[in-house]
Amino acid sequence: MKWANKEIEILKEHYPTTAKHDLIEIFRKINRNRTWLSIFKKANKLGLKKITHKEAIDKILREKYSNTALEVLIKEVQKYLPHITKKALIMRANRLGLNRRKYAAKMQQKKIKIPQPSRELAWFLGVLAGDGYVSSLRDKSKTYKASLTVVSEEFVNQFSKIGKVLFGIQPCLRKYNKYKLKGVWRKYYECTFISKAMVNFLGDWRENAWFETLTNRFNWIWDDKSDISAFLGGFFDSDGSIIYNKEKYVRRASFAILNKNAQTTIKKMLEGLGIKCHVYWKGIQIDGKESVKKFTMHIESCIPRKKRLLNLVRLES
Repeated sequence: MKWANKEIEILKEHYPTTAKHDLIEIFRKINRNRTWLSIFKKANKLGLKKITHKEAIDKILREKYSNTALEVLIKEVQKYLPHITKKALIMRANRLGLNRRKYAAKMQQKKIKIPQPSRELAWFLGVLAGDGYVSSLRDKSKTYKASLTVVSEEFVNQFSKIGKVLFGIQPCLRKYNKYKLKGVWRKYYECTFISKAMVNFLGDWRENAWFETLTNRFNWIWDDKSDISAFLGGFFDSDGSIIYNKEKYVRRASFAILNKNAQTTIKKMLEGLGIKCHVYWKGIQIDGKESVKKFTMHIESCIPRKKRLLNLVRLES
């Protein structure tokens, strides 16, 4: 049977990368029952060669790795290797000497929404004052990011969700195991927003500087008690803890803070909500049934264990 021009075009397009059975099926769909032998002979006459999966994947990586999202790349590569993981893809790209600087630069220049004062923004800033991280505009690596790395998946998901709504950009999420003492591996969750404009908007949130940034850039938080509560809620999920023991009659909430200026700022916020507290060398402590109960009336948590303990204190008569 003579080969039509349409068949030759299909052969040129699909032969190098398409599996034998899939290629036969393509010809059947256009009512041409070509055997593999006839396809193979025609391809040889046309000088066509099969590209191995490895060659196809390497070609995709060389063309797109530096400027394409990993999620998009993985979907494309999975056509050849359905079970390939993100880690394996990155390792292969590293062996080829490829990097993602162009993609990182593109992400960093992405425009953001400028958020207005709100409880959500106050909570987000509270997280940054605690476990969060914001890189400096003077960072020599030029990796501009705001991130959170913790052991609570719920906490990271909340940070991701609120950050997306506030700034209108998509974060990078990942989880990994990290070695701890006594041979134990612990799971960590990470959320990273990559944006120079976002870093510029947020300012300096280092442990010894965030209280100045709060005063100079986000002073509106002090005007509304609900915003103060939201900020403390984010800070509590980062650096706070609560103890509740009904039998021993122990109720205590605390914040782990070493910097004296940060201690003063948090103490002022708590007192603004009418919550009695005292400062000690490594933090702030709230003791007693009445004070801790008042604390729970103002503070919310997205971490299951902390949320449960806050509710137990609230429900006490």
